[in-house]
Amino acid sequence: YRGVLQKPEINVISIVGTRNNSVYGKLITEQFATCFANHNIIVCSGLAYGIDTISHLATIENHGITYAVIASGLDKYYTGITAKNAKKILDAGGAVISEYKCGVVARQGYFPQRNRIISGLAKGVIVIECAEKSGALITAKFAFNQGREVFAVPGNINSQKSKGTNLLIKNNLAAPALSPEQVLIDLNLLSSAQLSFENIEITFENPTEKKVYENLDYEPKQIDTILQETDLEISELLVVLLNLEFRNLIKQLPGKYYLKEK
Repeated sequence: YRGVLQKPEINVISIVGTRNNSVYGKLITEQFATCFANHNIIVCSGLAYGIDTISHLATIENHGITYAVIASGLDKYYTGITAKNAKKILDAGGAVISEYKCGVVARQGYFPQRNRIISGLAKGVIVIECAEKSGALITAKFAFNQGREVFAVPGNINSQKSKGTNLLIKNNLAAPALSPEQVLIDLNLLSSAQLSFENIEITFENPTEKKVYENLDYEPKQIDTILQETDLEISELLVVLLNLEFRNLIKQLPGKYYLKEK
């Protein structure tokens, strides 16, 4: 490995999923990784594009520790943006891990093989978006055989990206991951009492701020729709949205879409 391996008593949760994620998959991954980072839990994944990279970066952005398990020697792990992301993991105090000797280049068959390490390091594995045939499902199978807890995020029944996760739930091979906090409770890493304490009531500076916040949901909403539904002036709405963003209560997406963060 390169980097720092934390003490064994610090818990690890692995997040895996498709390389071709949807906006929904990205948002859910960020939500879970952020929660785990805030609870001092190491997030493990495979440094691939898509869900893997999103989970690594979201953890780092929230001052958490993340492990990346790769399918090559430590001197051969990818180039370009992937190498930059690996450096971010190391700079943040995490680790890049491999079972292969230096000099070994990644091969197609090595990726499924390394998945057993992603699952084996973790107390639980969460699958976020994957097709019916996916490497993430291989990780879930390894986790199941290793006696790890397996969770899957339910998705749109018409989306190919959610076919795999929905099937895991349907076939009772994974518990539905309905929130990161519930996953932590199921893994005995968080108590209901702690969760109640953390759910502090949100306060607002004025009625307009409350009105805009309550107009939003956890699905992205375009600014023109918000404008129409709140009946505010555009200048006033922009100020309120910016204030809510500064307080980390909402998040802006490309195209002037907004959604709740809390």
